[in-house]
Amino acid sequence: MPRKALRPEDPDYLLAHAFNDRDVAAVEALYEEGSITRQIPEQGSEAGPGSALVSSLIEAAAGSEQRMNMAVLQVTQVGDVALLCSQWSVTGNAADGTPISINHRGCEVTRRQPNGEWKFVIDVPGAADGSMDLTSIPPLPEYAD
Repeated sequence: MPRKALRPEDPDYLLAHAFNDRDVAAVEALYEEGSITRQIPEQGSEAGPGSALVSSLIEAAAGSEQRMNMAVLQVTQVGDVALLCSQWSVTGNAADGTPISINHRGCEVTRRQPNGEWKFVIDVPGAADGSMDLTSIPPLPEYAD
């Protein structure tokens, strides 16, 4: 029986379980149609359709000893939409034995579906990494009155 995302933060935790189980179908079920995901910085940070980028990571991890761990640090919910702040890691060894240690802080938006389950709408796994240099913020744009 598939696990159900009954709280706004459940898609994050279920994503980690799906990664650890190498269950691409479970990942695909966690994303709303039309959702987007941004690649992690190590991959170039391009945005793409919902579960496709995450599914490709799971497929690439096949035959390896990689495991994902996840902590949802904050949930801010209004009605059927929630903003999540998470911290996650993938550690272990690649299929060729190369050690892997990936750590990021992410921001995700989930939405309650008509059946009561929550799904990702926006998934940006490296959004809150803190790599911004606050001294380099450009001038505020001007707007016409």
